[in-house]
Amino acid sequence: VAGLGGCRAVLGRPAGNGEWRAVELTPDHSPFSPAERSRIVGRGGWIGAAERSAFEGDLRVWPAPPDPLAPHSGPDASADPGVRVTRAFGVTACRALGLLGEPEVFSLQIRSEESFLILASELFWKLIPSTEACHVLRHFSNTPEAHLSKAARFLSEKARKRAKKLG
Repeated sequence: VAGLGGCRAVLGRPAGNGEWRAVELTPDHSPFSPAERSRIVGRGGWIGAAERSAFEGDLRVWPAPPDPLAPHSGPDASADPGVRVTRAFGVTACRALGLLGEPEVFSLQIRSEESFLILASELFWKLIPSTEACHVLRHFSNTPEAHLSKAARFLSEKARKRAKKLG
């Protein structure tokens, strides 16, 4: 599995007693990660919360402010959105800030009893925790016709409703 940017791969793995657990296969490449944060700051990037964002503590990467000692809670996200991820394809203009275009690659042996893999965006995972998504898929996979496409639509709608509540 190779991952970069604002997406995550989650595997549903049986945990016994009919329960499933979420196994996050790819790390989040965000300013919240200590290793990613260290690289960004070490290369002169600045990490701070956006002033206007639907998510509390929404960290972004920007060029360092002119006066790093000045009180500043972060740029206005509507004027300068900053970068929400620390790795992404096509970030050549942001390499000086420590952003990378190379994915992290991991190997994993998939077992026969593992029946689903969820690939979703950063925003989806902010709204639907990995464990909750796996519980929903497990529920739908236990139906007589195992409609995982219905589960995907259900999760998408649930995420949309949660995002709407945030404004």
